[in-house]
Amino acid sequence: MSLWAQGNRRAELDTGLHVDNVDAGTPWDVHWSVTISDNGGTSRQDYNEGQGKFAGKSWLGGIRSLGLSSGLATAKVTVASFAITTSGWICYSNQPKTTDLIY
Repeated sequence: MSLWAQGNRRAELDTGLHVDNVDAGTPWDVHWSVTISDNGGTSRQDYNEGQGKFAGKSWLGGIRSLGLSSGLATAKVTVASFAITTSGWICYSNQPKTTDLIY
């Protein structure tokens, strides 16, 4: 997960997942959500499998451009984010997060 300040109170958000377990198969049904907290409040970016691309044991959500308030902003994958794999496993997020200074 990455959050990059772009200037003019803009930031780019990039997220995705990777299934580490060899027996789990590959992700195919994705329910992913990232909470963004900044000086303007809290918002959410929701994703599903059709809003990204699969690459082996990974799913890449792609980059989204966001308008945020100036100051520190934190992006965190929500606890309820998960993917179902081709082997029937349900893999939950480990809640990664990142912070950047928006200007």
